[in-house]
Amino acid sequence: MKKENIKKYRVNKEITNVNFVKLVMEDGNVKEMSFYDAIQIAKNTNLDLVEVANDGKNIPIIKLMNYEKFLYNQKKLNKKNKLNKIKTKEIQLSPNISLNDLLTKFNNAKRFIEDGDRVKVILKLKGRENTLKELYQKKLYEFIDMMNDISIPESLPKEENNNFIIFFKPKNNK
Repeated sequence: MKKENIKKYRVNKEITNVNFVKLVMEDGNVKEMSFYDAIQIAKNTNLDLVEVANDGKNIPIIKLMNYEKFLYNQKKLNKKNKLNKIKTKEIQLSPNISLNDLLTKFNNAKRFIEDGDRVKVILKLKGRENTLKELYQKKLYEFIDMMNDISIPESLPKEENNNFIIFFKPKNNK
């Protein structure tokens, strides 16, 4: 089971060693009162006291809210934020790739781009292939030409550890 990245707040009886608090009501009004009075208000309204700020020096700030509903909304917001992140998909090319295989890789990249993902294309060079880098780069530039209609290259191909790497992003992505 994955652990959620939701901040843990002190709620109701977990709040200790406090005499006076600043209570934020549901409508946003802030009242300074004793902690005992805040507990009574929470019981009367069937809501929870949630400590939102306590630096140890000043009077702690406590909010009157439905804690379960608050946690539910936080989880929902975290899930929505995770869905909005752009994923990076990777496609590997070899220098001796045939045209048919290149078209298959292009179709996969096209599908990734249409889904809104970034695509990382890697041309891997091994052994003696490193001596003819310029010749094998042509395959990568062929692939770049194919991708121009559906995507935008983020930069020129970069050489890293006997590999040429280039990233593509969707054209409609800003």
